[in-house]
Amino acid sequence: MTELRLRQLTAFGVFLLAVLAYWPALDNPFIADDYALLLGAEKAAEHCTALFAMPLGGRRLVSNFFFTVCFALFGADSSLFYWANLFLHVVNSLLVVHLVRAVVGNWRAAVGAGLFFVAYERHQEPVFWIGASHELLLALGVLATAYAFVRYRQSGRRGWYALALVAFVFSVFAKESFLVIPPLLVLADWCVGRGPWRGRWRAHAPFWLATAAYVALMYAGPWPYPFGETQSGLTPHFFGVYLRSLNRLLLFVYGFFALGWIVSRLKQEPFAPLRLRAFFFFLAWLLVTIGPYSFILYEKQLSSRHTYIPSVATAALVGLLFAFVWERARSGSMRSAWAAVLAVCLAVNVAYIWKKDAQYLDRAAPTEHLIAALDANMAGAQRPWVVVVYDFPYPAIVGRGAVRFFTTVDPHAVVFRWKNRPKPTPPASLTLIWDPTSKMFRYVPLF
Repeated sequence: MTELRLRQLTAFGVFLLAVLAYWPALDNPFIADDYALLLGAEKAAEHCTALFAMPLGGRRLVSNFFFTVCFALFGADSSLFYWANLFLHVVNSLLVVHLVRAVVGNWRAAVGAGLFFVAYERHQEPVFWIGASHELLLALGVLATAYAFVRYRQSGRRGWYALALVAFVFSVFAKESFLVIPPLLVLADWCVGRGPWRGRWRAHAPFWLATAAYVALMYAGPWPYPFGETQSGLTPHFFGVYLRSLNRLLLFVYGFFALGWIVSRLKQEPFAPLRLRAFFFFLAWLLVTIGPYSFILYEKQLSSRHTYIPSVATAALVGLLFAFVWERARSGSMRSAWAAVLAVCLAVNVAYIWKKDAQYLDRAAPTEHLIAALDANMAGAQRPWVVVVYDFPYPAIVGRGAVRFFTTVDPHAVVFRWKNRPKPTPPASLTLIWDPTSKMFRYVPLF
């Protein structure tokens, strides 16, 4: 089979598995912060300077621009936003394939890594939640930077280095966690670079200098990251989050590692999973990329969206170990058995992703019930009634976005109040009270 044919089949397989895994999400409604982003994108679509007024402004300019473009193309059709997220996930999965292929030099390892990454349940949130697309965009930049830098070191072509710089700039404005890129490139250089280190540092200088300048400017501003925020900081909590997250991300790796060790014992040969440097490179990738998210104080382990980039290493390690076992199988039946093991792992992950869909529908319930309540009670209203909503579980801007795009009610006619923050209640025609037990609104019409 030619390499071109293999690339085509791999791309088709990754796309097919992605659609299968995330099919339940493709008709989901918007969730929580999505509505706030819709309001910002509506303004930015009219005046590009409004991009800087969207959440985190210039620090996530790429993410805000992506959301605004999607809004300009799709309007408030959530299903098309989910398809856009799925497309990014497929592109990232193919970049995982090519990065593993470039580092390891083995197509079986690369294909195994790509298939595992696209179906891995641990990082489903960025696809299931439109508002978390910044993780997909950041991963796109990180993977493209790492791949281009590896190809530059292998070929010596300056075009690859220029592409790495462009992808790095893209990452800088996708999300603050791009800070992992410089150490990842040092690790990649250790893995694939040639010649003495003395002559190699110049290629790394722009990445480190730009990162240092970014950190300095960030700490000079009013919202430094991560230690200046109230929800994150360097405390003993960091170590618990880090270790629990690391263990969770290595669960499948443990299984394939044990399988590889058993096979090596049966073959009476040393256990060396393909290239040891590549194995330790991806293990180090995992250790590095968990770090920036482990400072978050309200998590016991990394949330699903924060494991997206670390999962690249999980998938790569699974691919490496799968290829090691496959290549030691002498018969077709044994290779079929190893392929079945991988297929079962993929099926388990896909089943878990399908199960998670209910959680995202639950997160969408408050806005969906608000829309339904307004449609049921305000249909045909002939005078400017005011609606008072009590104890809405999301910020008021989320509710206003839901009202703006999915009801005929004037958003200014909807007032959000919380009982633990009493304010004078305006004259109201309708009062909606969110019941967290039933997860529905109780409404009291006032005439």
